[in-house]
Amino acid sequence: MPNESNGSTNELRILWERLRNGIERPVVYDKIARIAWLGREQIRDDQQSNFYDSKYRTEYYQGKKRDLAQNHDAMKSLQPYRIERVMPFISKEDSVLEIGCSSGYFLETILPLCSSVTGIELNQEEAAYGRKRGLDIRDTTLEELGQSYEHICLFQVLEHQADPKEFLSQIRSRSMKGSGYLHIEVPTLQNPLVSLYYIPEFRDFWFQEPHKFYFTSQSLECMLVDLGFIICQIDLKLRSGLSNHFNWIHKRQRMADKLDCISSGIDIEFASDVQEHAESLLAEISETFSDLDERYKHKLEALGFGDTLFVTCQVL
Repeated sequence: MPNESNGSTNELRILWERLRNGIERPVVYDKIARIAWLGREQIRDDQQSNFYDSKYRTEYYQGKKRDLAQNHDAMKSLQPYRIERVMPFISKEDSVLEIGCSSGYFLETILPLCSSVTGIELNQEEAAYGRKRGLDIRDTTLEELGQSYEHICLFQVLEHQADPKEFLSQIRSRSMKGSGYLHIEVPTLQNPLVSLYYIPEFRDFWFQEPHKFYFTSQSLECMLVDLGFIICQIDLKLRSGLSNHFNWIHKRQRMADKLDCISSGIDIEFASDVQEHAESLLAEISETFSDLDERYKHKLEALGFGDTLFVTCQVL
């Protein structure tokens, strides 16, 4: 982790001082490198395995996420976004490793497109559920794995690492085949609910103890280039839109279901005297709202805002 005393006081500042669950801890931001990290006490590396095997699931999984089957099915429905970004680089003969694969919903989806899939997952319950579905999911380290792959996927994983650059270096030296691809997805500081709108309640929710680093497209690209990777694609997307943003702006609280956050639809009850026209009315209104939602997302993306950063890079 960067030292908070490094650099001049003009380069570093405290971006926020609270984390989810009421934890008092500063989030330090380097405005030159455009990266943020948790200050002071953090989860030590030797505690990480136990943390993700128990505490992480109970404290940071809410609602349907706590039910393995429901969460697996819900998350599997979101994988086309990832498949679309990986597909241009993958062939039927390739092997895929996903680090931090949960119950294997991405592996299950990508399997028809490649020769083999393997997952690493620290949470025993999720790993066991994936194995019951026939997936090769292991509770191990890269060193113990002792294999190399054409594709390595890190989806919502890099931000959890105490030293992301060293973690990527180890992946490259131990697990990537020559000319292999690394696919990374992270939440980003360019999220408009963090960097455009001032919503204290969202920052209290979004900054959290397990996320040790917060990247921008600039900081992640610089890190990968420094490690000798060639950048193949960088995709900054705004996946949550008007419904979720209006909910935070006006209600100042999270939506009940993760799928609702990225939905472009609306939930409407019609007055009793128009019930016979409800279906056609809903279709017309939903189409209008969906069009507005897409235009809103595209406008913010054009301005450099998004909530999900997807990068594909290749070993030199």
